[in-house]
Formats: sequence, structure tokens, C-alpha cells
Amino acid sequence: AGIARAAADGADDDGLGQIAGHPAVLAVLQIDGLAGGEAGRNGLGFEDGGAEVCKSLPAEARGGSGPAEFRHYQSGEEVGSHAWQVILARRPARCTELTARPGPGKACVNKNGGARREGKAMTGTVVKVETAGGVATVTLNSPENRNALSRVLVSGLREALDAVLADAAVRVIVLTGAGPVFCAGADLKEQLAANESGEPGKANEVPAVLSAIWHSPKPVVCRVNGSARAGGLGVLAACDIVIGVEGATFGASEVRIGLAPAVITTTILPRTGAAAAMPFFLTGEPISAAEALRIGLIDVVVPPAELDATVERYCTWLLKGAPGAHAAVKEIVREVAPMPFKEALPQMARRSAALFASGEAREGMRSFIERRRPAWDPDR
Repeated sequence: AGIARAAADGADDDGLGQIAGHPAVLAVLQIDGLAGGEAGRNGLGFEDGGAEVCKSLPAEARGGSGPAEFRHYQSGEEVGSHAWQVILARRPARCTELTARPGPGKACVNKNGGARREGKAMTGTVVKVETAGGVATVTLNSPENRNALSRVLVSGLREALDAVLADAAVRVIVLTGAGPVFCAGADLKEQLAANESGEPGKANEVPAVLSAIWHSPKPVVCRVNGSARAGGLGVLAACDIVIGVEGATFGASEVRIGLAPAVITTTILPRTGAAAAMPFFLTGEPISAAEALRIGLIDVVVPPAELDATVERYCTWLLKGAPGAHAAVKEIVREVAPMPFKEALPQMARRSAALFASGEAREGMRSFIERRRPAWDPDR
């Protein structure tokens, strides 16, 4: 977060120096030729003209054995009188390129507009990722657009989910929105412009986002900070535990603009069933948080003042569970629900035997008998 703030605010030499002194920074590259000097812990200096750099770093800089390469791209953005870049290590093997942009809330975005995490947080993008204590909070961060599912936001969300799913330190994912609205659904202005330009079939990553959430082996908690519409419902319904606030409303408004819910039914119908969904989809009338709870669209409703404490309570309990057990629970619940009893019972008997023989189960049973916390418990 300190790097992001410095990137947004520090256009002068002192600002650059703050960034260069950070232990994760390999180099600050000057690309307009206005300044020079040493920067970064590995002693690399500024490069004039945005020259391409790809060098092997000394072992002490890369933090381990094996090749360590880094890449950068020239942004063309200006910060004060300089256009420059920060290159961060993703140790030990590779690095991530970030481009600084001017102004508050405009720092550290990649070419697709998605968040690039380094350390605990990266802010100022349309998707923000913060990690702490095994929990990654992924925030839809476009409140001025009511967190609409623009191509940039969806691409950033897909990238953020890929990153936290690949991070072994992350055990639980929390998905939320910035501002008073969780997600307004599709970016209609963008979609209309695409239709009129003859590109309606251009790649849409919403199905991939829903699939990533649905198939995540890690529990995904949705912190529904406000109202949701259309595609936003599909996103929250894909999550495992959905916690909403009193006063929020939920609506499938597609019919009002000549559309029908399609992709989002894949995540909503398993929650609500067809009987509850039919009038909801046909009328497009928004429903209250209490009604959304009644039909199974969300799982918990709390006053706004209790939202964070409730999410934290769920995360605390989730962190006590074994990672492999969480993955198995998600698979079993979704596999068994549509199965006939006679088919499900023998399959689940085999699954149960395999789980009892797993390393996690052995550790869990041993820790219980020995009256200690299991290896995965953060309070161990």
C-alpha cells in the first residue's frame, strides 16, 4: 500500500526515493530522460528512453537460487514532470510490472486495468486486492459506475481471482464492492457501443469469473455492501456464503431492457430453485434483503454496522477448517444435490473412505487426540 501511495503522490525525487527504498522494488526506471541515478536495492539505475531491460539479478537481490528475470513496458503516462515505472519482485522467480499513474486513486494498474498485488495491498484500480491473515479481500472498486461489469472490471476481477486462488497463503476469499452499491450488472453504455460498432460478440469474461468463483477450492464469502442488479446477482450467487445488509435490494432487471437472465441463472437457480426465480425474473421487480434471504439468494442479513464483524466471524471459523476439507465440502454439496439417493450413497461412501485416509484427516484426528490445534489452524 505504501508503494501505491508513493506512486500516486511522489512525482519528485523524494517520492521516487521512497519507492526505490522499498525492499520489494528492483528498480525505478526513468523513461523520459529527465533524471538519472541509482535506484532499487539491487543497484540498477534509471534507464533513459524506456529502453528494454531484462537482466539476471544477483542472488542476494532475487532472494534465492535460480534465474530471476523482470520485464517492463513503457506507459506513456506522466507523473508531474516525469514518466516512470516501478518494477516489483514476485520472489523468488519472477517479477510483476506496474505503471504509476497521477492523482489519488490512480496508482498501480496493469495494462488490463486489473489489480497487481504485491505485499498486503494494491489500491487505486477497478479491482482492489488486500491480503491479511490468510484472507484475501477482492473489492470491485468502480463506485462511480456502481461497480458495473465493464470489460476492464471483469478482466481485472478474473485476474485478481486467478492470483488469490494461486496464492497458497490465501485460505479464504472475501468478495465485496466499494461505495453504496455492490454491483449494478452489465455496463450498458459499453455494451450498446459495442453493438453499434459491430462487435457484440467480443470476448466476455463473465462466465469465466462465475466459474472461477463457483469452482474455487477455497471458500468465497460475499460481503454484499449494498444493492445488486442483474449480473451482480450472478456474481454473488456464485459465492459460498452471502452476507447482505438490511436496506439493500436485489433485482433481475433484464426483461425491462429487452433481455432475459441467461448466464446468471447458472448460479442463481441452484440457490433459489425455479419456483422462486420465475416471478423474480419475469417481473424484474427488486426484492428486499429479507425476501432475498427467504428465497435463498443470500444467506445472512445484518444491519450495516454489523457487516464487517459478521464477515470477520465467518472468516475466523473458516480458517479453522482444513483447506482440503473445504474443497471436498464444496464438491460434495454440489455433486450430491441433484443425484438420486441410490446413486449418491455408494459414491459418497467411497469419498468418505478416501477422506478418512487423507493426510489432513490423519493430522486432524491426531491433533484432537493429542489435545492440540491442527497444523492449518492459524491460532496454533
